[in-house]
Amino acid sequence: MKRLVYRLGLLTATLGMLATASQASAAIIANAAADYVAAAGSPTAALLAPPTGWSYLGSDAVNGGTETALTAGAVGNQGAAYQGFVGVSTAGTAAVYGTNTADPAEFEIFSNGDANGGVVGADLLLHPGQGGNADEYVIVRYTISAADALGAAPGAGVISGSFRDLIVGGGAAAQSISAAVYHNSASLFSVAGGTAAQNTPGVLTQAAGSFNLTGLTFAENDTIDFVVGINGHFGADETALQATISTVPEPASLALLAIGCIGLVARRR
Repeated sequence: MKRLVYRLGLLTATLGMLATASQASAAIIANAAADYVAAAGSPTAALLAPPTGWSYLGSDAVNGGTETALTAGAVGNQGAAYQGFVGVSTAGTAAVYGTNTADPAEFEIFSNGDANGGVVGADLLLHPGQGGNADEYVIVRYTISAADALGAAPGAGVISGSFRDLIVGGGAAAQSISAAVYHNSASLFSVAGGTAAQNTPGVLTQAAGSFNLTGLTFAENDTIDFVVGINGHFGADETALQATISTVPEPASLALLAIGCIGLVARRR
């Protein structure tokens, strides 16, 4: 009897350690800002194509609209030295920007004389297009690869991060931005700035724009979209996105090991 109790205790401890090891093996497969800098080669280099797995798009709808790829070019009003990705509109185009290729004291799409707190490698800067344009919404999309999906445990995917306004103050900011996260066509998170409930009318704060979406299952060619819209007004809509996508490897051997251990205990009785 003592031997049986010992073996049952050993089995419980073994399974506990395996479960802990499985939980600890969660891996980040994509990081919106860090992947941009890594693909550029340095925090001050220009990126001429999106990082592997990422797409930068303009769209006429938050999801399911007509999409157009943004192309490498000068962003905002900082001049050609500020290299990012821009839309097709002749004015008020969508933009994505992730490295500082000019003034090291500024990391922003539009210079307005205010420190915006954007950090290269931590924040990916986005700006939606003007209302009515083909790129009114700016979309940062990650597509799950075969390698990402291989062995990923169902229901263990996580998308976490935040949206926040970088330009504050002024009448143009009164409606702030709209922000959303989609898994394929499913809306997982949606928020808009400029609400009294946030106690900061005109600004989407990082606290209000934060998300931690768990229990997700990722398959090859699934898309994860981080979307910013104008929320009624194009002005002062520069946005910082922080976003990571994580998976946990499926513990394929855990069940087999458990069955083997249980069988061993049964035989030893």
